Amino acid sequence: MRVNEVDILIVPGYQGSGPDHWQTRWEQKLSTAHRVEQAEWSKPVREDWTRELIKEVEAAQKPVVIVAHSLGVPTSILSVPFLVKKCGVLFSLLHLTWQIPIFVQSTL
Repeated sequence: MRVNEVDILIVPGYQGSGPDHWQTRWEQKLSTAHRVEQAEWSKPVREDWTRELIKEVEAAQKPVVIVAHSLGVPTSILSVPFLVKKCGVLFSLLHLTWQIPIFVQSTL
């Protein structure tokens, strides 16, 4: 599989990824990579975060590779039942610290 054959979705975790983060560098270096943006990086809501990822996967024109880190990992895992048709690879790095928040329950 070559980079130009897939859409690479970068799924950051809590508070997004800064300019020196490895995810930002991958996004800049890989021609088909882009970040899944969240409305509230510091106030994650499970349904909102998974909805954004699902929307990005559905918009993809090529098979999708998801690169997830931190809170992006459970976001990706919780989205899997809706992504089966389009995703070939889920690449995740989970750096566990006590500072990673639990998803806030939605009040929908």
